[in-house]
Amino acid sequence: MQVGVLGNPALGTALPIQVTVSGVASNTDQTFMVNPGRMLFVDNVAGNDSTAVAGDITHPFRHVQTSTLSQGAWGQAQPGDIIVLRGTGTAWTDVGYGNYFMRFRDKSGSAPTGAAGTGAIAVMGYPTEDAFIHGTLAGGQTMGCISAINGQSFPGMGSGR
Repeated sequence: MQVGVLGNPALGTALPIQVTVSGVASNTDQTFMVNPGRMLFVDNVAGNDSTAVAGDITHPFRHVQTSTLSQGAWGQAQPGDIIVLRGTGTAWTDVGYGNYFMRFRDKSGSAPTGAAGTGAIAVMGYPTEDAFIHGTLAGGQTMGCISAINGQSFPGMGSGR
């Protein structure tokens, strides 16, 4: 499979995807856009929010989110960024904003344009590691670990605009 064409296409250009099996091409109506963004590594054992450096796996954040939305990796995330949870063998039991592990509340991604500060905000586990979020959180939380934005209460957030 090849995404786009070889060379140096302009940022924000939707590149064609083509899958060829036994000489037959498919998915030629699909496109993919490379979009700039940073990786914010988070390690619940070896991380430190005060010394974390975006894009540096050796200087991870300690918290995905804290009770203060401006702290931890979420406090630094912007559209186009990826928050990467390290699976260190220790379950994540942190409590972030509103007694959730993570609450997507004060910011939102956008449609990718090829410019920095655009695109989705993604949260993922580090490849080959098991980043386990423990479902019983501190403070008697019973509503789940992750809460998404309520577009009715927060107009314009989570809408991709």
